[in-house]
Amino acid sequence: MNEKIIPEENHPSPETAETEKNEGDLVLNELTLELDQAKKRLEETEGKIKTEQDRFLRAQAELQNVLKRAERDVENAYKYALERFVIELLPVIDSLEQALEAKGEGNKDNTSHMKGVQLTLEIFLKVLSKFGVHPIPAMNLPFNPVVHEAISVQETLEVKPNMVLQVFQKGYLLRDRVIRAARVIVSKGPS
Repeated sequence: MNEKIIPEENHPSPETAETEKNEGDLVLNELTLELDQAKKRLEETEGKIKTEQDRFLRAQAELQNVLKRAERDVENAYKYALERFVIELLPVIDSLEQALEAKGEGNKDNTSHMKGVQLTLEIFLKVLSKFGVHPIPAMNLPFNPVVHEAISVQETLEVKPNMVLQVFQKGYLLRDRVIRAARVIVSKGPS
């Protein structure tokens, strides 16, 4: 008889299989734990990156605001550098205008003198105009508290209420800034 010998297969013993399974579970648990820790570190890092991005964007916006503010301040400094000087000159204009209004009567030599005052005033106003100084229109216009200062109110039926009736002192603008409001009398309807 020919007996065939069948080789025995290498099957692990149940104890060995259990040990290998436990070792695999331990490795899997360690890898899972490492993965969870890596995910947590990644989330923390992403949070820090987002925080830093927000800080960067805010800093950039603040820098832009500072630059715009500085630009505007320099522009205004240039634009309104003459303001104090012009304010000091306005009484000279007032005096010249008052001299023209007073016109000394009875003196024939006074006519040439008044023409000289008139020319001086015109030259003075042209020079100021070149630098952006202009009188504020007021007479027969609606009262505007931004550019007019009411020193009195007068009742009248001849003019609509809240209109400028008389200008006591001219007002002036330096470009778009009021450097002196016009002092005026304003109309009021009958009581």
